Amino acid sequence: MIIPIDFDETYTEDPELWNTFIRKAQTNGHRVICVTARYNEGKRQTTNNDDIFKSIGTVIDHDEIYFSGIAAKRNYMINEHEIYPHVWIDDTPLGIVE
Repeated sequence: MIIPIDFDETYTEDPELWNTFIRKAQTNGHRVICVTARYNEGKRQTTNNDDIFKSIGTVIDHDEIYFSGIAAKRNYMINEHEIYPHVWIDDTPLGIVE
């Protein structure tokens, strides 16, 4: 499975819990990615996004962190990256499709 997890108000609510989940999912052969509605300003590692790379970026490869720039996350992942997630973890489910 491909499992995207949102960063703000999802991962940030309990990083220890999510790190345990991510590691277990990866051990079981699943691909866990981070999809955030933040902008990346044309670069993966901007000062505004240092918190992402220093937290969830310690358990997810930096190339697996995606910035939709407030676009609907599902369409962004499919249209921009040809990635078809299976199970979404997000505090704002409407942000996945709208």
